[in-house]
Amino acid sequence: REIRKHSFYPNEEEILLLPGRELQVVALLDMGHQVTMIQLKETVPQFPNIVAITASSPSATISKTNTTATPKAAASSSSVVPKSAPQPKPPVKQVK
Repeated sequence: REIRKHSFYPNEEEILLLPGRELQVVALLDMGHQVTMIQLKETVPQFPNIVAITASSPSATISKTNTTATPKAAASSSSVVPKSAPQPKPPVKQVK
């Protein structure tokens, strides 16, 4: 994903590599001044059964009743209730 709008260096062509991507090094180029350019190529993942987080379709869950598995749409976002933030712990008193 392009992160130009969020980068400290907006003129650079930076990207964010998402988890689950597998890349192969194609070439290395020492550009001097402690800068190395690395050319990468995305490959087919070793474990393709892991769902990519960039999937655009909504996730589905499987509900099993007796011995018949039936897909059930994921819960709508209106029924999701976020957990409240944990309360801070009281300060620790030093023992003399």
